[in-house]
Amino acid sequence: MKNTVSNIEPNPLTVEILTNSQRGDDVHQAKDIDDLFNQLSI
Repeated sequence: MKNTVSNIEPNPLTVEILTNSQRGDDVHQAKDIDDLFNQLSI
């Protein structure tokens, strides 16, 4: 079977990141694009 997005199991790091973001851990919020760029030092 050819790998497609629907049948690939995520690696452990991806699982950890998604789990954390669902809990609200390490989620950053920005009021607009300028605020986001400032937070990212862009």
